[in-house]
Amino acid sequence: MHTSSIVRPERFKQAFGDHFPAFADYAQEDSQEMIRLTLDRIHEETKYQHNKSWKSIVSDIFEGNTNNSIQCKECGTISETTGSFYEISLSIPALRDFTISALNALVNQRDNLDADISLSECLHSFCYPEILDDDNKYQCSKCGCYTTGEKKSTFSHLPEVLCINLKRFRYDASGSSKQTSVVQFPYKLNFSSFVDRNFGSATSYTLCGLINHSGTVNFGHYISYASRDNCWYEFNDDHVSQVPSEMVKGKEAYVLFYVRKKPVEQVQFLQNMLLQAEQRSLDLSLDDKSKYVLVPRIWWKQYLTMSNPGPPDYCPLLCEHDQIHPRSMKNIEKLVQVLPIEVWRIIQKQYPKATPLTDVIECKLCRDYLAALDIRREEEYRKVLSLDRKVLHYGEQWNYICSQWLRELKKFLKGESDTIQPPINNEQLVGNTGRLKNSLSASQYKPIAP
Repeated sequence: MHTSSIVRPERFKQAFGDHFPAFADYAQEDSQEMIRLTLDRIHEETKYQHNKSWKSIVSDIFEGNTNNSIQCKECGTISETTGSFYEISLSIPALRDFTISALNALVNQRDNLDADISLSECLHSFCYPEILDDDNKYQCSKCGCYTTGEKKSTFSHLPEVLCINLKRFRYDASGSSKQTSVVQFPYKLNFSSFVDRNFGSATSYTLCGLINHSGTVNFGHYISYASRDNCWYEFNDDHVSQVPSEMVKGKEAYVLFYVRKKPVEQVQFLQNMLLQAEQRSLDLSLDDKSKYVLVPRIWWKQYLTMSNPGPPDYCPLLCEHDQIHPRSMKNIEKLVQVLPIEVWRIIQKQYPKATPLTDVIECKLCRDYLAALDIRREEEYRKVLSLDRKVLHYGEQWNYICSQWLRELKKFLKGESDTIQPPINNEQLVGNTGRLKNSLSASQYKPIAP
């Protein structure tokens, strides 16, 4: 790879700064925070409802779940809560931070107590049971006693791509500092020691990238590394070069990326099956529906790469009446993949409850509704345009409107959303006096002609 082939993300940088003003200039910011904001934004922009929850390409790839439990030592009751994550934030513990029992377990695993701490030990510290006692006693929800409790965290669902953030930066009343301890991280990471007993998915991960931070809290530099085709590449500003894998392991890692992969033999087999699928043209008028099925194209790509993508999810294609949504129908050839029935049988062995899509029928109810919605959209657009061009005469005053409401209206008028806006509500702008609140920023409201 040569520097002539680099991509300059200037438009992305500008767009990101427009959405998140803290990143608008060229001051040093937190790369982990930028990753989180990016994933959250993509999730919000692409999410769809599925079984009373929201899913997106981001949640399919990066979302995992933790199971947090506290056991009462008085009556034995276990209280459990679950949480979701896009990244795991791990403290970098010193030996003095471990409890006596955890330290004994560490001594049994280590050959050399003076060695650098490992990523596995950071995970053990995260998951190791914590005793709640003294001033931190636990009130049991069953017996009501303030008593000693044992708090424990495990992973109940692991994502396809595991993002691990090492907590190197500390900010408090005394100032800021950086933890520079070396953390040894493996190329192959096994998560079997940190998951629930009933965990049934693969727990083996392979390192695919990392972000390294050098320097201090206020004066530092980020360099990233990524693996492709068993080769490692360094991305240092506008310089991209291939580097030996040994060079990567010696870095001061800040964010690590691990991925679960299908076995190579299985991927090759599926790719051969895909060639058979691509030889069939997408003729949706075929009478013999017994020879092929249709699946979402994005799911098929996930099936070829992910270790466990789950059964085909047709929600992004379908409307509330379980027929093809008119907006999906416009690009149906790009949105679905034709699979020979032989391929589908392989999928059903892995996902017995998976259902095929054999008929592509556009929903007439939704088509008629969207047609009426387009008429309303055009009428409202003309009204807004006429108000926008209105001249303010002497003695007339501006009216003010909530910027967030106006942004949602523009999405509807541009066809980016089918949600009809409710009546204007300026409660968040106006105080008890009927005037604009003093604490408002100019970006929260817009002046319009009366």
